Amino acid sequence: MKKRQVTLHELLKKNIGYKTIRYYSHYLNVSERTIHTDLKTLNSYFEKEGYVLVKKPSAGIKLVKDKENPENRVPDCESNEFSPMVRRRKMLHMLIFKNEILTYESMSEMFHVSQSSINSDIKYINNLLSKDANIQLTSDAKGTRLIAKESQIQSAQITFNHWIINESEGYINENDFEKNKEILSEYYGEDIVNACSRVLYEYITRDANAIGEHYVFNILNVLMVLVHRSIFGEHIEGEFENHTTADSDYYNGAEQLLDKLSLRLNFEISSSDLIYLSSHLLSNKFELISNQEHFDYLAEEVIAKVGKLVDIDLSKDEQLFENLKKHIPPMVYRLRRGFLLKNPFVHQIKREYSVLFNLVWVTFSDYANELNIKFNEDEVGFLSIHFQSAIERSRVSKKILVVCPTGVATSELLVNRISNILPSFTTVKVASIREMTDMHLEDIDLIISTVDIDVDEVKLVVVSPLLSNEDVQNIQSIFNDEFVLSKDFDKNNIKLNNIIPYLQKEFLYLGTNYNKREDCLKEICKGLLDKKIIDSDFLESVLRREQISGTDLPTGVAIPHGSPKFVKKTRVVFIVNNKSIKWCQHSVKLIILICVAEKDIKKIKDILSDIYQIVKSSDFVTLIQNVEDKDDFLNVLKGE
Repeated sequence: MKKRQVTLHELLKKNIGYKTIRYYSHYLNVSERTIHTDLKTLNSYFEKEGYVLVKKPSAGIKLVKDKENPENRVPDCESNEFSPMVRRRKMLHMLIFKNEILTYESMSEMFHVSQSSINSDIKYINNLLSKDANIQLTSDAKGTRLIAKESQIQSAQITFNHWIINESEGYINENDFEKNKEILSEYYGEDIVNACSRVLYEYITRDANAIGEHYVFNILNVLMVLVHRSIFGEHIEGEFENHTTADSDYYNGAEQLLDKLSLRLNFEISSSDLIYLSSHLLSNKFELISNQEHFDYLAEEVIAKVGKLVDIDLSKDEQLFENLKKHIPPMVYRLRRGFLLKNPFVHQIKREYSVLFNLVWVTFSDYANELNIKFNEDEVGFLSIHFQSAIERSRVSKKILVVCPTGVATSELLVNRISNILPSFTTVKVASIREMTDMHLEDIDLIISTVDIDVDEVKLVVVSPLLSNEDVQNIQSIFNDEFVLSKDFDKNNIKLNNIIPYLQKEFLYLGTNYNKREDCLKEICKGLLDKKIIDSDFLESVLRREQISGTDLPTGVAIPHGSPKFVKKTRVVFIVNNKSIKWCQHSVKLIILICVAEKDIKKIKDILSDIYQIVKSSDFVTLIQNVEDKDDFLNVLKGE
């Protein structure tokens, strides 16, 4: 060690409390960068002596015995806590969220880096804001700060959201919307993020063509920032007085969104806020691609096919037809050119409308070769929204209202659990008690609330905020009594004529004991291969399909399927496991493996239609899961 490093080593061992890098640089009369370099050299000596160098933002560094703070062991002082990415994230937060003044000296001490590094950080931040938000930081003798109009501050926060998602490699997977929500909750609060996501999701599913798919996350960002600022009493006043909305639909849409959120989160909105949001809705509307191919025939065909699968006549829904006509051309354009368009609601769609999601995917997959495209779960999610909106318009789906005064996070937890225990076409919405008083409850079929409320016209179920097992049983019992068993569910009326020809006793596996999805699929496919039902590549195609998007449903059923290219004989295989297997999102006990040969490809829709009759009712699933004899099992499926 150099003499200076020996002195630094002794100083660190002697000092009991935290001291800043600046303190040591002044003491030794060297630069802060030199201190950082010396600390890297000394770190190996510290480890041999049983010490750990720990750091504390705004306080400094100190040496402690390893056993005192083992979790703080760091290889050097250039850890993630001092990295440029982390520094810039914290500095951006201080500037645009807290409106603080930054000085080179204070930032240098906070992050234990030189002032030249802080200068580089501020230049980076200024360039980011000027480029993406058209804002310049103000720097003078007092320090660096953000002086801007309210609309510019909101633009800066929107820029921050996009930046942290796109640039935070190692922190966030930019394709993981749930993780992105978790990170953004650090800055906007979990209630705001969840409420904005839920309200926007309901807005889109009600009017599926309201916002262009590729702009959904843009609008969600605008909404979160606007609500966050409004809650703190900051409004866009006087900046949009001369603006008029070119289309009243967008102003009405902004009003619907903010009215719901203001009731749910208890804040005031201004007329300028409404005009500001409506201008964003207008600028993010769906634009048709010029000189596009015409896909009217495709829209008509898929409407008929999906309608047949779900047993609902959708052919008279003109809005669905018009929406698909506008949706399909840019979708084909994106997929042909390999443009990945992330759907921020895809996991929610798969959870709440899982059966429909799978039926839409299979229906559109028939056209993949013809259109020279390959579908993904994000695009199928957007398509599913259009069909779910049509199903709601047909009034076949049941509407459940969840009322929870204890907070948005609790209500979202309730919605997730309730969606998993009710049929897939059930629509679950959220409202606060204040919001509920302004709603037209005649459109609601059932209210689930965590508090007792006075309603006469709608059936009410009161549950605990954490939804106990007793609550789950109560909800299922009331739902079945009101909507299912009395009207829809009758095992004698379930006709499965399309799959009966492809059922054989040797391909019924009752009472199996698989622990993992892969073990189940591998063993079953091995048996099918031995009996020359499939080729050796079939298993790989099944697993690949599961990786793209899990085929499990909330009713406790999985419907895996592979490529017809690797199927020699069409068969439908039933596996009833003794215990639940964690498939993808859900635990399942009933697995229906679909093997359709290329020569029978036209029959796949009819086969799926029969399977849908089975999986749409948790009662029927429970019924066949409890059958132990293969002959009895076949008789139940045959309706005998």
